Amino acid sequence: MDMKNKKIEAIVFYLAVTLFFLLNLGQNPLWGSEDRWAEVARSMCFSGDWLHPAVNGMIYFDKPLLSYWPIAIIATLCGSINEFIVRLPSVIAALIALWGTRFLAEDMFKERKITILSGWILMGFYGFFFWARAAAAEMLNLAAVIVALAWFFHYREKRSFGVYLIFWIICFTGMLAKGMPALILPVAVAAVWTIASGNFKRHFCWQNVAAFPIGLVVALLPFYLSYKFPMPEYYTLPAHHLSGVELLIRENLTRAFEAFDHNDEPFWIYFAHVPRIMMPLTLAGIAALVAAISDWKKNPLEVKLLWLGCATIFILFSISESRRWYYILPILPLLAIATAFYMTKGGKFDKAICKAYIYIAWVIGGSFTLIGIAALAVGPFTKYAPLLLRFGVIPSILTIAGAVAMFVVALRCRNWDGVVAVSVITVVTVFGVVYPATGNFRTEKAFAFALREKLPDVNGSEMLFFAKDAPKITFYMGLTRRVDFAREQRQLPALLKKFAGREVYIITTNKPKTLQDLRDTLPQNTPMELVLAEDYVDILESPKEKKWHCYRIVMPADYGSEQQ
Repeated sequence: MDMKNKKIEAIVFYLAVTLFFLLNLGQNPLWGSEDRWAEVARSMCFSGDWLHPAVNGMIYFDKPLLSYWPIAIIATLCGSINEFIVRLPSVIAALIALWGTRFLAEDMFKERKITILSGWILMGFYGFFFWARAAAAEMLNLAAVIVALAWFFHYREKRSFGVYLIFWIICFTGMLAKGMPALILPVAVAAVWTIASGNFKRHFCWQNVAAFPIGLVVALLPFYLSYKFPMPEYYTLPAHHLSGVELLIRENLTRAFEAFDHNDEPFWIYFAHVPRIMMPLTLAGIAALVAAISDWKKNPLEVKLLWLGCATIFILFSISESRRWYYILPILPLLAIATAFYMTKGGKFDKAICKAYIYIAWVIGGSFTLIGIAALAVGPFTKYAPLLLRFGVIPSILTIAGAVAMFVVALRCRNWDGVVAVSVITVVTVFGVVYPATGNFRTEKAFAFALREKLPDVNGSEMLFFAKDAPKITFYMGLTRRVDFAREQRQLPALLKKFAGREVYIITTNKPKTLQDLRDTLPQNTPMELVLAEDYVDILESPKEKKWHCYRIVMPADYGSEQQ
C-alpha cells in the first residue's frame, strides 16, 4: 500500500470509528458509577476548585485528578455539562488507544493488512467499545498502557534520556487517570519483552534512572498542590481522612494484596472475563492463542512478545486479590494485534472458524431483524405500545439497518474481513443503538429534572438524603451546595437538628422500612408532605418498585431541645 492510500485508509478508519463512538453518545442517562465522574467535574466547574475532587461536597480522591480534568475542561469550554460531554474524554482516549494499537502493529510486523485488522478487531471487542462510551477512567488507563508500550517498542534499541522521559511521563500521566495499573503494566510488559529479546541489561542506564524521578514529580505534583491549597469551605472530608496519595496507595497497592472490596471473585475468574470482553470475536482470539502455542518455536519474535505481554497482564491481574471484569481491559490491544496476525497468516482451524462466524452472522442479523420488525409492526397494536414509544422508532429502524448490513457482509465477504466487519456492526448496533435507547426506560433523570422545576430556589443546603445518596440527582438538579446524607436512622436526629423551626426536603426511597424509620425519627404527628415521587414504567415495573420520593417536612422549633 503506497503512502497516499495509507493516508486515505487511516482517514477513513478514524472518521468511521469516531462516528460509531459518537452515535447516541449522550442519549443514555448516567448509569452505574458514571455519576461520580459527572458530579466531580461539575463541582470543579461551579466551585472553581480543580484540585479537590468532590462528590456532593464530599472530598473524593478515590480516583486521581486526571480522569476528571478532561471532562471539566470540555464542560468549561462548552459552557455546560451533560452526558455527551461527560463521556467524550473516554471517546478521545479510545481514539488514542486505537492509534497506539495500529502504531504498534505496524511497527512490529510492517504489514498494512495486520495494522488495519488490528484497529478494526479492537473496535469489534465488546469490552473496548462499551467502555469507550462510558464516563470512567478505564479507557484513559487502557490508552496510557498501549501508547507507553508502543513508544517503548519503537525505541527499544535506543538509550536516550528523552525517550525514557517520555515513556515515564506517559506511564505516570496514566497513573493520574486511573492509578497504578498504568505504571505497573507497561513496565512489567516492557521488562518481559526485553528479557525475551535478550537486551534487558541495556536499559539499566543513567538515562533511564535520571528520567524516572521527573516522571514521578509529574505524578505527585497535583497531589502536592491539592495539599497546599485550601478547599472550598462547604466541602467536607470523608470519614477516613486519607490524603490523595494515601488513597492512591490504598486503592491500588493495598487493594491488590489485602483487598477490602471487589474481593468476591476467585483467582481464575479472568479465564472467564477475558473471553467475555473479547465478544463476539472470542472464538477467533482463542484460535489465535491455540495456533500460537502449537507453533511457538516457528512464530516470529514479535508474536511471542505479544502473547508474553498478554500473559504478563493476565497474571498480574489474577494474583491481585481485588478483581473485576473491566480491570483487565488493557490486555485487549495486544490481543487485537495477535488475533490480526492469526487472521492474516492463517493457522489451525482458521477456515472452519471463519465459516462458523459467517453462520453466526446470519443468526445475529436474523435476530436483529425480528426485533426491529416486531417492534415496528406488532408493538403498536399490543399492550406494549407505550414501551415502543419509549424505545423509539428510529432505534428500531437502525437495528434493522444493522441486520441488513450484516446480511450484505455475510453474502459478499465470506472471509476474516467479513467476520471482523460483522463483529463491529454487532457491537455498534447493540451498544450504539439498542443500549442507549433502553435509557428511555430509566426514570431517575426525569425525577431529578421534575424536582428541579418544583424546587427552583433550592441549592442543596435545604435538602437531606436518607438511607441512600444520589450523585445523579445532585448532578441533574445542578445543586451548588452539599446535601447532607444519613445512611442509617441513628444518624438522622443530629442532621435534622439543623433544620429546627424550618423546612427540609428529604429525598429517600419508598422502601417500607426506610419510610417507617423516617417516621419513627420525626416527632409524633409531624406531617410528611410528598413533593414528588419517581415514576415507574408501566408493564415493566410494579408500583411497588423501589423508587425515589421527596418529602417536605417542617421541623418543630424545639426539635433540638427535645432531642437533648
